[in-house]
Order: sequence, then structure tokens, then C-alpha cells
Amino acid sequence: MIFDSGFTKAVQVGIFENGSPEWHQQRAMGIGGSEISTICGLNRWESAFTLWCKKTGRLQDSVKQSEPMYWGSRLESVILDEFARRNEGVDLWRDAGSWYGERIWELANPDAIFHDDKGYGIVEVKTAAYADDWVLPAEGVRGDASGVPRYYLTQVQWYLRIFGFDRAIVVALFSGNKYREFEVLADKFQQDADLALAEKFWDMVQDDVRPDWDGSDSTYESVRVLHPEIDGSEVEVDPNIGSAYLNALSAFESTESLVKMLKSEILDSLGNAKVGLLNGKPFVKRQAGRNGAAPFLVNVKEK
Repeated sequence: MIFDSGFTKAVQVGIFENGSPEWHQQRAMGIGGSEISTICGLNRWESAFTLWCKKTGRLQDSVKQSEPMYWGSRLESVILDEFARRNEGVDLWRDAGSWYGERIWELANPDAIFHDDKGYGIVEVKTAAYADDWVLPAEGVRGDASGVPRYYLTQVQWYLRIFGFDRAIVVALFSGNKYREFEVLADKFQQDADLALAEKFWDMVQDDVRPDWDGSDSTYESVRVLHPEIDGSEVEVDPNIGSAYLNALSAFESTESLVKMLKSEILDSLGNAKVGLLNGKPFVKRQAGRNGAAPFLVNVKEK
């Protein structure tokens, strides 16, 4: 192994078990790689407002482990084994622990660090049931950053900047049986843009200044939790906000039936096909329902 104290500009904090009190305490002290996509508005499950509530202690920062998360964690060592087998001669440091960068609140928890004849890099492991958000290379061919979803690229670029490395390898296992590798090179433009958003967000955490409202389910559900009691009182709502809400509700109700009608037409026109094209580009797809339910229509978002 060639991992001496001078191989990176990052500083190691320690090695903490995921989900342990020490792990949660470390997460609360800054912004980690899994959180930067939220700050950049790329996380479909969590908003910047929800993350801000957690960082300021308004909401509990608990990560409930789902079944996919559980198996992703269990399979990480197996996937790293396969990476080592396919990249013989590469030094691999597993369980590298928690680190911080130039600013103490810049946190990194890479899945592994590697070293080869080109230098040092990050290994980031992912598992996915489907490859819908990815662009897969042929088997045995290493892909590049264009095949990795943007919300994962922000995490990888965050780590690369903190460590001062030039490249990372994203190793992904799809459907439990399809292994692929992607090389991601350091992108200073993206790193600087993400850092600017992170700095603004962290200042808002320190100054207790709420982020702007957004239209996400995450923000709505967080606000519900913040005010769980009903005391029977009355509060006058800002007229601008109230009027805007009523106008938006009226517009929503008038277009909802039109959207459903068009979805029905598109779904019927697809027949048994999976993807619908508009001017040659995917814009909708049929997705299988759970437990044998009929397929439904979902939108395809650009990466």
C-alpha cells in the first residue's frame, strides 16, 4: 500500500461505522458528498430546505435504512472485490474513513481510495435496480462521466476537490448482475460552482437563515412535521401568498384533466414499447407497476 501522510491535502478525522452516534455527529459538523446534490437541487428525495432543517436541529437527521440501502451497503465489499480483481495491481484502501478539506465543514467519506501508475483517485460504489438514469458502456469497456447521473457526479466532484485528486472510478452494479465502471475526471468548473452553492448554504445554516421556498414534496412534508399540533387558533395569511395559492389551485384543477387525457393518449400510442420519443429524443417511458400492477407513464428528465 502506498498511502502515506502526504498523498492528499485532505485531513482524516476518523473511521466511523455508518449510522453510529459518532457518524451522525460528524455529519452534523459540515456538508458531506451525499448532501451536495441536495444543495445543488439534484436530489429528488430531499430538498435544501429539509437538509437545512436537519442541520439547524429543527428536524432529526436520521437516515432510515431502506431495503435497497441495506443491500447496497452489504454488496459494497463484494463490488470492491470485483473492482480489485478486474484492476490487478491497483492498490486499494477500503474503509478509508471520514475526512475534511480546506474548510473544516467540507466532509468526505469515500468508499475507497486507489493508487495506480497514474496516481491517486477515488472509488465510489453504486447499486441500482435499473440503469434508467445511466448510459452504460459495453461490458468490459470503462465508460466516462457522461454515463453517470448528475446527482452522483456532484458527490464525486466534491470528493475529488477535497482530496485534490484528478480522477475517480464509479463502480456500479445493476440488477445484481451487471457490473460497469466509469472514469470521472476532475472538473474545476463544476467543483467551483458546487462549492459556491455549498458556501452559501452553510452560511445560512450558521446564520439560521431559511432557504427559499420550493415546490418539492420534501419541503412540504418537512413543514408538516415542524408544526404537528393544531391548537384551534386563527392566523391571517399574507394576502399575496393566499391569492397566489388560490390562483395556482384554480389553474392546476383546470389543467389536471388535460394532463391525464394526454397521458392516456400517449400511453396508448406506446403500446408495449418502453420509451416514447419526441423529435428523436426520449421524453416519456412506461414503467412496470409493483407487485404485478399494470405499467404507468413517467417522464424522462434530461441528465
